[in-house]
Amino acid sequence: MLSKEMQEKLMGEIKRSDKFIELIGIKIIEADEGYCKAELEVDDRHLNPLGTVHGGCLYTLADTVAGFAAASCGFEGPTLSGNMYFLRPTMGVKKLTCESRVVKNGKRIRVVEATIYGDNGQEIARSLLEYMDMQREMIVK
Repeated sequence: MLSKEMQEKLMGEIKRSDKFIELIGIKIIEADEGYCKAELEVDDRHLNPLGTVHGGCLYTLADTVAGFAAASCGFEGPTLSGNMYFLRPTMGVKKLTCESRVVKNGKRIRVVEATIYGDNGQEIARSLLEYMDMQREMIVK
């Protein structure tokens, strides 16, 4: 488990270095070693023509949050692959929450599970993503 000071440094580094999350509107609300949680306030820019959150937006949320969970283990690297299962529609959802946990922390590959919940607590989507460890330490270490 990361100390409170390291958690704060990690969250500060995430916010400083990743401008894409600002563009999308993702807010990291909790981070620990092998874990990350974020929220996304849904607005019109996130919706597809059917009025549901665009699948690409859901995948972006999962990949971003899972990537931070993977990087929190000490090293960072690119996404290698990912599968997403869309379980429920998002019509009328105002806020999404994504929780991610490292399920395998190998020497070169990290496997992370990310689950997205709607504002009513129902599971919207689940994904399993793989990240390569580039053996490059994050600035916070």
